[in-house]
Formats: sequence, C-alpha cells, structure tokens
Amino acid sequence: MPSADLAGLSPADAAFWAEIEGARIIYVSEVHDNEMHHRQQEVILQGLFARGKQVVLGMEMFEIDQQQLLNDWQAGGISIDSLFAAVNWQKSWGVYSPAYRRIMEWSVARDIRIYALNAPRSEVRKLMEGDKKVIARLRFDALEGGFDFFKSQMVHHPGMRAGGIERYYNVQQLWEQTMAETIVKLAKKNPKKVVVVMIGRGHTDARFGVPAYVAQKIRATQVVVDPTLKNPQSLLANTSAF
Repeated sequence: MPSADLAGLSPADAAFWAEIEGARIIYVSEVHDNEMHHRQQEVILQGLFARGKQVVLGMEMFEIDQQQLLNDWQAGGISIDSLFAAVNWQKSWGVYSPAYRRIMEWSVARDIRIYALNAPRSEVRKLMEGDKKVIARLRFDALEGGFDFFKSQMVHHPGMRAGGIERYYNVQQLWEQTMAETIVKLAKKNPKKVVVVMIGRGHTDARFGVPAYVAQKIRATQVVVDPTLKNPQSLLANTSAF
C-alpha cells in the first residue's frame, strides 16, 4: 500500500487534497468532545463534496443493529429526534457534542448515505460473559503486539485494574473488528465512492487499529486524518496514508 507524509498539512492546502486523491477509505478521527476535531470533519466532508467526490459516511457512534432506524430517518419516515430517542443518543454520544447532529443533517441533505459501524451492545454483553465466538466469527487474524500496545496505553487509565485489561482489550477488539468488517462491506458495495469514517482516534492506529484489520480483507488506499492540534487557532492535520 502507498505511504505519504501529510503531517502539518491543513485541508485549506491544495497539497492536502492532492495527497488524499484516490483514497478509498478516509478516517476522519476525533477526540469525541473536541469541537475543533468535529469542525475538521465537516471541512473534509464539505471539501470532498465540493470536489465532486461521491461519498458514504460510516459512523462509530451507531451500532449495526441500529441501521434500520438510520434508514428510516434518512428516508424521512422518522425525525432525527425520534432516531436519537430510540438509540438513547443523548446519554451515549450527544453528551459529547452537538456537531454529530449537524454533520448528519448536512450529509443527508446532500444524499450522502450514513451507515452504522459499531458492534451491538448485545454482542458486547455476550463477550463480557465469556462468549468469544462473537469475535471468532469475524475471522480476522490477531494483530501481533496488539495486546502489549493496548496495555501500554491503558496502564495509567483511571479505574483500570490489572485483571480488567484483558477483558477490556477483548471488547476493544470486538468494536474494532466489527467496524472493520462493516467498512470492508461498504467499500465493496460502493466501489465508486469514498468511504469516510467518523471514529475515535484511539481506533485508528495503523498497526493495531481498524485500518490494520481492514487491510486484511481488502486492498484499498486508506488514509487516517489525525486532528491532533498543536495550535488550536489553526486547522492542522496529522495525516498518514497506507
């Protein structure tokens, strides 16, 4: 897969768009409660649309068993408030930012289809109860060094006990592998469209995150836009392609 160094480029720069030209999957990652990150997501979506790109939008924030509700809203059958009430949005995601609603409404107004990516809570509960078949049936290979990397990231996490790290890692893998599987399906179903993924930046590590799992099942140029901002006044992108 190709690689590029886009660190420090802004979506205001022509070079940014030149570098992501041809990408099939673009991860516009975020820290969930950071409004600058959400603003960058909007800029990238709007930029792709303005450049004539056909786009589908995948969202970590919805679980795959909520897709019919998303479909009903996108078809005009229910209001967005009804959708949010049905998925307990305010408690799960709305508390972080009003930007999700803004992005969703902008996208649907332009016929950009929105898809749920994440694992259903019922599957997470099964896994927590010891049923590892929910992961095994996704048929991804384990990522060498993944657990050690996860431990290094979580060792100082508040409330994380030594015995709980493995359980939480398993849940993380269920989330990431489910998202990867759904992204692969979207890319195959929409061969002429760019799959834009709204996702927490902790899931987008090129070695141990969702892109690494996607690469096991499909050959496609993937780009991760990491909106870590060194200067909060400027819209900087730390971006990697692989």
